[in-house]
Amino acid sequence: MNGQQVLDTICTNANSSSHLAVTYNSNLNYQWIINGGQVIGKSDTNDVSIQWGSVPGLYLSSVVVKDLNGCFSDTSSVYMYLRGSSKALAKGPTLVCKGSVVTLETPLTGGFEWTGGKKQSSISFIAYSDTTIMLVALNGICGNDTAFVTVQTVDIPEGSISKIEDTLQLNEIRRLYYTGDPADFIEWYVNGTPISQSISALINFDRVGQYEIVQVLRNGANCYDTLKKTVHVVSEFTIFIPNTFTPNGDGINELFTFDGVGIKSFRAQIYNRWGEMVYQWNDQSPVHGWDGTNNGVPRWSN
Repeated sequence: MNGQQVLDTICTNANSSSHLAVTYNSNLNYQWIINGGQVIGKSDTNDVSIQWGSVPGLYLSSVVVKDLNGCFSDTSSVYMYLRGSSKALAKGPTLVCKGSVVTLETPLTGGFEWTGGKKQSSISFIAYSDTTIMLVALNGICGNDTAFVTVQTVDIPEGSISKIEDTLQLNEIRRLYYTGDPADFIEWYVNGTPISQSISALINFDRVGQYEIVQVLRNGANCYDTLKKTVHVVSEFTIFIPNTFTPNGDGINELFTFDGVGIKSFRAQIYNRWGEMVYQWNDQSPVHGWDGTNNGVPRWSN
């Protein structure tokens, strides 16, 4: 250090320190004025150690030299440039659904580089598998800083419902199952109402109409899949028609009739072999069945 102003560069990244010195003369006193840092130890010598601060900028430091009588002798100065070092900072999701678009960002405004040499503040890519991205803060003589971001992928679940018919009878009860690969979360809905959060759901089809069954799956990074199944529920209906009856007056099987479940109304007609109707009745008739007569004449008497 001499009487002329010179420029030196100090990096602020890690306890930066240096020495400032002028030629020693036992007949002189030294007074240091340090900006941007502070003297470590004795400050009244020709050679001092400086601990520099962390605030970047251009700072002027000086030493005032006086003789033993306190008279001014000389002043030497130096400009010290404290250069800040950028830390590689990157943010973005680290767990995503396989095949989704991932965007990573950095708050740095310059002097950085992503994997592949890209220099934009954000980068995007499709994560088909686990991927590691590198961000380098370019600090020149102050040393680069590097950050790694690993993005892990999670398989998207696929809904799968055990077999069930499209149409069911009223009051049937069925247990449905998820039949796919393991999922972290399974929920079942019937017509918008949640009914189960397990691998199966018990459903009572206790009313006539349409049932919308929805299965919702989720894995890891909120990877969802939804499967819908529509089931129509109808009233139970069965009918039994006998193939014989014996209207012979013995009190057994005297009427030809039928029975069933879910019958609201009916009309029955009996025809002979020539296509002639010989008897009819309906649900409003006083007698539900045919006694084997034709206009009051027993058919077996002919």
